[in-house]
Amino acid sequence: MRIRRPTVLLSSALLIAVSATAIFAPALATHHFAEQDLSAQYLPPGERGHLLGTDLQGRDLFSRTIYGARVSLLVAAAATLVSLLIGVTYGLISGYAGGRVDSLMMRAVDVLYSLPFLFLVILIMTLFLSPRAEPAARVLVLLLVLGAVQWLTMARIVRGQVLSEKTREYVQAARALGVGPVRILFRHLLPNLTGIILTYAALTVPRIMLQEAFLSFLGLGVPEPYPSWGRLAADGVRAITPVASHWWLVLFPSLMITITLFALNLLGDGLARGRRTGPAGSRKRGI
Repeated sequence: MRIRRPTVLLSSALLIAVSATAIFAPALATHHFAEQDLSAQYLPPGERGHLLGTDLQGRDLFSRTIYGARVSLLVAAAATLVSLLIGVTYGLISGYAGGRVDSLMMRAVDVLYSLPFLFLVILIMTLFLSPRAEPAARVLVLLLVLGAVQWLTMARIVRGQVLSEKTREYVQAARALGVGPVRILFRHLLPNLTGIILTYAALTVPRIMLQEAFLSFLGLGVPEPYPSWGRLAADGVRAITPVASHWWLVLFPSLMITITLFALNLLGDGLARGRRTGPAGSRKRGI
């Protein structure tokens, strides 16, 4: 894989900057993200020490945007990990088993694909989340839900790759030596699928971030007092009225979402191109 591609380097630099902002949020923030000052409602950027202005409760938007990076990235990364664990395992088993087992497992995937995303999210959150649940519990359920509805495509991708790989010589040799199915799946097949899994993971993170922002806009995403970029943008849109336009509440969170999604999509595209142009014989591993 050509890791020196300019697109990969640019996207990596942007992601490192965003990640550093999330990691060092307590040191960079000028206020606590939940600190309210009702005497400082809707201050425009730059007034009274508020770099990006304030919201309806007088909370500092700069601090909330920085902490929002931590929440948004955590939810997206954790949900992506959940989707990979489910999808990769499901696809490995389905592709290696083949026959009737593979057919039944893929029909189940087709059925889940036919269900609307929003319906699945509302159903799962209703079943597993109490109306009086703590905000931390709501965040946990949210990332599990987002991961649980994103594994379908990964399962199909991995299953297709396994169907191709399991006919190769190194798998046949492992079988001839008496290696068990579990060891073949996770010791021989899975390492040869790492490239495509990482590529798809890089493309899944921005998709989950968009979905979290959409759910937050509907009131189903990250709850108060935790700020995520999606919730901040949703609150900013609600603050725009015919009387006043508090543009900064929408602009800065949306700008952070745009930069991060651009970097992640650029990284995924660069990794995908690197896989297609990489050395032909470098992906096989010995027994």
